[in-house]
Amino acid sequence: DKEVVFSALKSLPWSIEHVNPSLRADREVILTALESNSSGSWWGCMVLPFASEGLRGDREVVLAAMENISERLSVASRELQEDKDFLLAAVRRTPPEHRLKRCAEVLRLMPMSIEAEELLLI
Repeated sequence: DKEVVFSALKSLPWSIEHVNPSLRADREVILTALESNSSGSWWGCMVLPFASEGLRGDREVVLAAMENISERLSVASRELQEDKDFLLAAVRRTPPEHRLKRCAEVLRLMPMSIEAEELLLI
C-alpha cells in the first residue's frame, strides 16, 4: 500500500531499500524519501541507488538528492553525469558546507569539460 510506504519513508527514509521495486519507480515515493532524508537527519543515507534506473535519469529527482551529501552523482544516469549544466546545478544544490566535496566528485566525473574557475564561482 502506497500510503503505508509514505508513512514509513517519512520517518525512516533508509527503509527505501525494502520497498517494492515497482514503488521505487514511483517519482513521488522517491521524492518523499529524499525529502525526509534531507530534513533533520545529520547522518543521511543513500536513497538514489534504490530508485529505478529511469528516476536516476530524472533531473529533478537527482538534483533533489544532491541536497544530502551522502548521495553520489555516480549513481545518476550516464546522460546526467555527462551534462555539464546539470553537474554545475548539482553543486549549487549541495549545502554550502559540503560544496567542496561535491566539486571534487564533479571533477572526477568530468575533469575535461568543467574548468576549475567555473566551480569556484559557485
